[in-house]
Formats: sequence, C-alpha cells, structure tokens
Amino acid sequence: LTGDPRAIEAAEGVANRLLSVRDAWVARLKASAGRFIEAWASEPFARLFAITKNPRYLEFVGLIREHLGDCLAPCHAHGFMSTLRGLQTAALATGDRAWNEKPELNRRLIVEKRLAMPDGCTPEAFPGNYRNEGCSIADWLMLNLNAGLLGDDAAYEQAERIFWNALAFNQWINGGFGHRGLTANGYGMQCFEEAWWCCLHDAGLAMSEYARHAVTFRDDAVRVNLLVPGQFSLPLPGGKTARVKIATRWPAAAEATIEAEGVPPETPVKLRVPACVARPAVQETRAGDRV
Repeated sequence: LTGDPRAIEAAEGVANRLLSVRDAWVARLKASAGRFIEAWASEPFARLFAITKNPRYLEFVGLIREHLGDCLAPCHAHGFMSTLRGLQTAALATGDRAWNEKPELNRRLIVEKRLAMPDGCTPEAFPGNYRNEGCSIADWLMLNLNAGLLGDDAAYEQAERIFWNALAFNQWINGGFGHRGLTANGYGMQCFEEAWWCCLHDAGLAMSEYARHAVTFRDDAVRVNLLVPGQFSLPLPGGKTARVKIATRWPAAAEATIEAEGVPPETPVKLRVPACVARPAVQETRAGDRV
C-alpha cells in the first residue's frame, strides 16, 4: 500500500524466522491436522509469495495444505477459516485452482452440516460452541468473498447475507465486535462480551474486503457483485482503468443506479441481483466507453 520496501523486508524477516523452524511446524501440523491458530500463517505467506515470487513461501503454504484436516473435528473457527483463506489467496496468486479444493470442501461442510446459522453466524469453535465470535463471522464472510472472486457467484449471495445479518448484529454500539451467546434456538444472553483485542480488527478487515469485492473484473467482464454505494477504480487488462459509481440505498430499498466509464465496448458489465429481490428489472444503456 505504501511502497515502502521496509514493509517487505520486515515481512520476509518474520517469514524466514518461521522457515528456520520448519521441522517444528511439520511436527505440529502432523499432530493436529493443521487445527491450531498459528496455521493461519498460510495467508501472509501466500501474500508474500504473490509479491516476491519466492517459491519457498509458497512451499510453506503447501506444507500447511498437505496436513490440513476438515472443520468437523474440534478446532478454533477463526484460526481454521483464516488458514483456509490463505489457501484461497494461493489460488488467486498462482491461478491454480487446486489450492482452492480444501477451502471449497470446508465451505460446503459448514453449510451442509449447518455449522453456520441461517443468518450467517458461525461459532467460536467448530463444530459447535456456546458462543459466537466476531472474528469467526468475519472469516466466514471473507471466505465466501474469496470464493466469489474464484468463480462461484452464489458465494457473493452468501457473503451479502452474512454482512447484513450476522456481522451487523455482532457489532457493538461503540463500533466494536465480540462474543454473543448461542443456544439450540439461536442467540442467547449467557455470554455478551466485546473482544476489542481481535474481533474489532478482523471484522474491520472484513468490512473493507466487502467493499473491495463490490466491483471486480473476472472472466473478461466487469462485475458488480455487491451493492455498496461509492466510487470504484477497477484495473483492466492492458493497463486500463474503469471507473464505476454505485448509488443505492440497498437494503433499505431494492434499487440502484450504476454508472461506469472507461469500459471497452467489447467488455460486458454484469450485475448480480440479490436473490431476495422479487421480479427484478435491469436496464442498460451504452455509449462508447460509458455504461
């Protein structure tokens, strides 16, 4: 973000320290099937590979993937889903969808085994726990955002539901996030605690990622995935940039006006309409590079 090379130098210093104790990591991964919080190092390692192209960093992500189990055995949900996001990041950085196999397997398990509530709330620990965690909900949101970017448009529908329901309900009046009690019938009051030391930060990251995924370029098309009001600059192939403006009061009103410029005439603009909108009507006009 800053272009300051010291940031990369510091990141590589930490990464190389972890690589120096590789044998200890292997032993821990084998003993736990990757179900320990520190395995979320997969994401910073994958991001560092994307920047530096150092194959040692990607190899370390592969080490974590090799030993990673599923979410049906007891594990910390935030740590486990952060680890999965690292594998998704590797898939995005390399273009190799094989990295996404375990994230997709576990994403399906979370839905099919009803580890997530209908509003998108996830527990602090899988497969179940007496309370939720803002970090866990934020990771479940980002896991689905990444799945959408990797090609599953239905995952954006899931992400939208999580954002406007589970994550919004988890937010405190002061803007923080934390824990709420869970019961067999939904939410309870046996636990009500702000977690400013972690949930605030991960939920803030999820909110910024939600906005970043509002408009993307995928499969040769400009895609409006989420109705987030604002102005977006979207890099296109060939060094070009499209500028997209979204004006909407969604979800207070099922309407939006989207304007884009800098879109090549041969490039389609595709809008994902939320599934809860009854009888949607979409109109498009184009003039040169304006839509």
